[in-house]
Amino acid sequence: MKWIRETKVTADGRQFDYQGYEIHFTMTFDDTEDPDQASVKIYNLTPETENAIEVGGDFILESGYQGDTGTLLEGIITDVHGEVDGTERVCDIEATDSTEECLNKQVTKSFDPGTKASEVLDFVTSEAGLTMRENRLEDDVEYKRGYVADGKAREVIKDVVINDCKSKAVVTNQELSAIPWTDAIDDAGIVLSQDTGLIGTPTRISGDHTIRTYEAKCLLEHRLRAGMVVLVHSTTANGAFLIKKGTHKSDRSEHITTLEITDFTGNKAGGGDYSGGGDMEKIEPTKPRLTDPSDRLAPDYEERGPGTGRR
Repeated sequence: MKWIRETKVTADGRQFDYQGYEIHFTMTFDDTEDPDQASVKIYNLTPETENAIEVGGDFILESGYQGDTGTLLEGIITDVHGEVDGTERVCDIEATDSTEECLNKQVTKSFDPGTKASEVLDFVTSEAGLTMRENRLEDDVEYKRGYVADGKAREVIKDVVINDCKSKAVVTNQELSAIPWTDAIDDAGIVLSQDTGLIGTPTRISGDHTIRTYEAKCLLEHRLRAGMVVLVHSTTANGAFLIKKGTHKSDRSEHITTLEITDFTGNKAGGGDYSGGGDMEKIEPTKPRLTDPSDRLAPDYEERGPGTGRR
């Protein structure tokens, strides 16, 4: 029964639900080392309630449909202010995944020659208060001359995972996954079709005959996250796809999830082969990816600032 929407916001210890308040929100997520973000509008709060919500307070956004809701984002409030929209007053709340605080922690340590990149990551995640969900780097390099970590955890993770190991770092809910660029972090077994909430048909936005990228829309599905694999059944896209980024959005006219998905040619969580069917047999994993991860690499070591090491 995906037609009775439900939303609940917990802001600085106060709860607001869709039955009692008009709530609009936009929550964005992607498969980068940056934490997820949410922007929420709650209509017609009393000035006293609005003023009691403070920056730095706890924040939880839950949404879905009656009988099937889940947490979209749990974190901290980064901004709160009121504004007037016609005859209504709106309380705007900005929030970020609590991972942001962890990523901004200072990390300082010198590692001995022969240290592997995976060992550096284990230390950084522990020091920053993160949980290492997956540590399977494309190239677990050995720092033959040692490695010096001196900077924010975010900077060190990016330097080790992206620059040195040619992998991607996906951070959400205080968990870090360091995996090959074409691999998935999760497989929730979600199928998107007209019968399960797919809206229209996915629109192709880039790609050739090897790797194709689509935009897909569906009824809001709280389980969808960047780095996951979904099975899509439609006339324009059919098979297994990797979620690159997306948006959960709810307002007076929509309660949907929009995704950017790309043909999945890698491994599922745990490194096993994916056998989702669909168009997978038509895709040749050995061909080059459409998007080269080297496009995102930082300059060579000599040009980088503090917070990075070298082999």
